[in-house]
Amino acid sequence: MRIRTRKNLRKKNSVISVVFMLPLIGFGGYLGACLYIIEDIASFTYNLTPPDTDFFTPLAQINTTILEQMAEVYEKQMEKYHMTGTNISVNIKFKNSSYNEVDWENIGDEDNGALALGYALASQCFKYKVALIEGNQVDLDNATRMVKKMVYGFSSMLAAPNGGIGPCYPGTPARFVCSPESRQYAPWMFEEDTRHFNGTGDYSKWRVRLYTSRDELAGYYIGLACVLKFIDPANSTDSEWCVERVKLLVAQLIEGFKKTNWLVVGGNGEPVGSDLNPQLEGSMWQLTLLRLGATAYPELYDSLYHHVASKFLELNYAKMCSI
Repeated sequence: MRIRTRKNLRKKNSVISVVFMLPLIGFGGYLGACLYIIEDIASFTYNLTPPDTDFFTPLAQINTTILEQMAEVYEKQMEKYHMTGTNISVNIKFKNSSYNEVDWENIGDEDNGALALGYALASQCFKYKVALIEGNQVDLDNATRMVKKMVYGFSSMLAAPNGGIGPCYPGTPARFVCSPESRQYAPWMFEEDTRHFNGTGDYSKWRVRLYTSRDELAGYYIGLACVLKFIDPANSTDSEWCVERVKLLVAQLIEGFKKTNWLVVGGNGEPVGSDLNPQLEGSMWQLTLLRLGATAYPELYDSLYHHVASKFLELNYAKMCSI
């Protein structure tokens, strides 16, 4: 029998403990450094100084008349060329330098249809509000027409993949959609692609582009939010239609995401990586959509919005304490 001495047992145990602790110490140091960097970057937002206006062009030197004229030119071009057939703002290519004939066969794909449409809709809502304040009926009519077209665009991007509009239908948002009648304006949508699927129900002959990311959802959010914020439903029947339709779209998104546990799903019902649940890094995607819901239907979503807001604050406090 071998007799083990206890002479150096304490030293050996100390060495073993240190060896086992090294990985934990290393991981803890790495995690602490990462959290410090994140907090340090975020701290810059609390120390912003006013911009240096010395490099700004003085207002007196700006020809606002020309700016207004060019804004009208670009707006007409957008409606005539960029929204033809789909009611979705898309990139285009012209056949020659005359810029009056679009090369639809070689325009390439439009991967950010929802995002581009959201920005465009927001701009028209701003124009609508200014025209309403100034009493400019011509601009108000033009803005109302454009807003209605773009709300139709967002309606198509929810109706085609889900079979219809409203909270009784699923709420999978599309990146882009195209009807068979508008195939010439988006021929790439009818090509084989892992993100391309046929529509649902009455829209089965439509093509939809899915795998929608959260930046695409930002297009939905800003566009729908601006309609709820700036469009006056009492001004005209078209204005009322836009607001009521946007309310239905918001409810459809919320109810659809509630059924998928706030995960964006693909054409086969599988998660595609976009998660709207509040996380420790400060995800605001679920909360923003619920804020839209609380504005559209306060009796349905106001309490849920405040519940999620409270939960998010708790997670945010937990993150701050970890730092």
